[in-house]
Amino acid sequence: TALRTVEQTRTQTGLSVTARILDATYEIGRTCSDTFRDVKDRFIRHDCVNGQWNYLVDPNGFAC
Repeated sequence: TALRTVEQTRTQTGLSVTARILDATYEIGRTCSDTFRDVKDRFIRHDCVNGQWNYLVDPNGFAC
C-alpha cells in the first residue's frame, strides 16, 4: 500500500516518483567509517525537533 501510494505521487509539472522496496537483510551492529561520518555531517543536517524524520540535504555542503 505504501509503495503504491508513493509511486502515484506526481507534481503539477508532471514529475513522477520511482520507488522500490529493498528486501535485504543487514548485519546488526555494523558501524560506519569516520570518513563516511565526516561526509554525512557535511551534507546532511537533521532537524532539532525530529531529526529522524526531518532533515536537509545540501549537495554543495553546509558552510561551517
